[in-house]
Amino acid sequence: MIRDNPWALTGLLLWTMSSVLVGAMAVGAPAAVLPHHGTGAWAGLATCMAVGSLAGTLVAATTSISWNVAGPAVGAAIAMQACALAIYIVGGSTASVVALFVAFVIGPTAVTLGGIIWTTTLQTELDHRPLARLSSVDQFLSSAAVPAGMVVVGLLPAGSPTAVMLVAVAIPGAVLGFLARRSKVPRSATALLT
Repeated sequence: MIRDNPWALTGLLLWTMSSVLVGAMAVGAPAAVLPHHGTGAWAGLATCMAVGSLAGTLVAATTSISWNVAGPAVGAAIAMQACALAIYIVGGSTASVVALFVAFVIGPTAVTLGGIIWTTTLQTELDHRPLARLSSVDQFLSSAAVPAGMVVVGLLPAGSPTAVMLVAVAIPGAVLGFLARRSKVPRSATALLT
């Protein structure tokens, strides 16, 4: 299945890395924001994530973006979001707070959009049996990766170690996004989305 669809392996790895970052940011962001800016700032940041997710669904519904475009957007946006949090953690300046809010809209927008395009591409390109297997693996990896990211950040000392972990995971996520751009998704998936 993966041998016949190498683009699917790239996607699985990208979603796994992205899920680690989602989990890490779910613990790291409130731990960093709450002590310095309180619950109002954290509520605003959480609202940014919700708005971003809603925007991602609207973009997916009103455009014809292929996985070769959505995959790189996921890699770049989730890496940018993680790096913005890392910069905030080590710096905490007013500019980094604004960048954090912007990144927490852009990241979820790309992740939601990418998730919709990824699922559509899988359903279009894979027969029922390989689709069921790959979807199960995809779900397992993503579901396991989120709490793994949460645990790692929870075990790290606050501050720079968390920032280093975020950047260390963001780099391969961005690289996998670039590889998604170069992967050869069959034409029928691209045609369906245009």
